[in-house]
Amino acid sequence: MKKHIFLIVSIFELSACAAFQQQKVDWRGQNFDSYILSKGAPTSQYTSPSGSTIYSFKKTCEYDSRKQGETLVIVGEGNLIQDISAPTKCPNYYETPQYQHQQKMVRKEKTDKERIKLLEGALKGTTMMISSQQITIKSIESDLSLAREGITYKGQLSVAEYEQKLNAAKAELERLKRDKSNYENELNQLNSMQYR
Repeated sequence: MKKHIFLIVSIFELSACAAFQQQKVDWRGQNFDSYILSKGAPTSQYTSPSGSTIYSFKKTCEYDSRKQGETLVIVGEGNLIQDISAPTKCPNYYETPQYQHQQKMVRKEKTDKERIKLLEGALKGTTMMISSQQITIKSIESDLSLAREGITYKGQLSVAEYEQKLNAAKAELERLKRDKSNYENELNQLNSMQYR
């Protein structure tokens, strides 16, 4: 039973492939008028040194209108095709500048979205650190106030040491606020992009 199903599927696949393959016609030796009926009128013609006529069939490439594909057909005596060139290749969609630009934008969008997530996390963490630093500053200010009043306890810092610690804590708070502002600015810029 399995062999029969495999055979039926294989036959179906082969027939599907055959249906989608284009038949390539060898035009050599055939009448040029038949070629024109099949492909349309030539865009230009030349006479070769041997006396044959060379017809050029150009078409604008579908995915890049700045380029043209060209096929050359050499016609000799009796209006018979002597030779035909392989058509010059038009770029496929994946080779076009539009596709390349689109892919670049997709990569940029992905990178930007990843950067947005990173910035959102950094912003949240920095906001928490600012709150923590503000609490630390209040604690140092309280200890400094007690030290200035002469209320001491074992292991207490001097007034100068508390002032130094307070200045360092305030400088750190300002750095955190600058970081937060930078994260917010970059996040706002990324969020205002057109693809967002």
